[in-house]
Amino acid sequence: MLHRILAGAGHEVLIAADGPAALTLASAHPGRIDVLLTDVVMPHMLGKDLAERFRQLCPGASVLFMSGYARPALASQGTLDPEVTLVEKPFSKNQLLTAVQQCLTMDP
Repeated sequence: MLHRILAGAGHEVLIAADGPAALTLASAHPGRIDVLLTDVVMPHMLGKDLAERFRQLCPGASVLFMSGYARPALASQGTLDPEVTLVEKPFSKNQLLTAVQQCLTMDP
């Protein structure tokens, strides 16, 4: 569903099954990656850890987190820093595209 929404809005989308696969994909991708969209809680690697390692590979990229957990719960557990960009599930197509656009226009 996310791929359809983002590709339909004109974004090139790369898909990875999990954090380690995303890092492998990012390191092998010949072009620029502008935004990483990741869930906060995933198997094999938390989104926060993925974002840190991803930024080493793609220092100019922004990171957009998504989660079904409320922001205060994530921050209190240390799973997510309070200042990150987060779109909370369930979100609409417009909410997702707005969040991606904000990431594209902000300094990482």
